[in-house]
Amino acid sequence: MSGVPEIRKGSKCRVRTTDGKETEGDFIGYTMMGSENALVIQTEDGVARFLIMANISYLDLMDQAPEGEDKDVFSRRADIYYG
Repeated sequence: MSGVPEIRKGSKCRVRTTDGKETEGDFIGYTMMGSENALVIQTEDGVARFLIMANISYLDLMDQAPEGEDKDVFSRRADIYYG
């Protein structure tokens, strides 16, 4: 990895939640679960796992995806509202 690490679509990640469970797979995006922000990881089994951001203890960025058009995920998220 060079420069500042970024979680980009396609990056390989390992995520541990506050209950001690680990999820490993490819980062596919951010979304909402009810009123909570969630990180979405596609596991090796092809399952899209939604992880509530407040429940994440840590994230290991194992392999950063190359920089491309998905670099700035948040600036294009018109469907997330706060207030």
